[in-house]
Amino acid sequence: MISSFSGAGYAITDGLSAKIEGLYGDLGRSSVTARYTGTGSTEPTDIYTVRESNRFGLVRAGLNYRFTGL
Repeated sequence: MISSFSGAGYAITDGLSAKIEGLYGDLGRSSVTARYTGTGSTEPTDIYTVRESNRFGLVRAGLNYRFTGL
């Protein structure tokens, strides 16, 4: 499993700031095998195998407002 995170923020005014964040994750590979027997048959007629890579990337952006005087 590999993951990494990065982010940056910038103060626009005393009460307002902006941010952007990035996340990357790699959870490895996985595979699933399924058998389709058809109708009325006990012997498998087709075997399907699905292999996939479990990777993802995410980017978030936002504005933060700071309430003062509370």
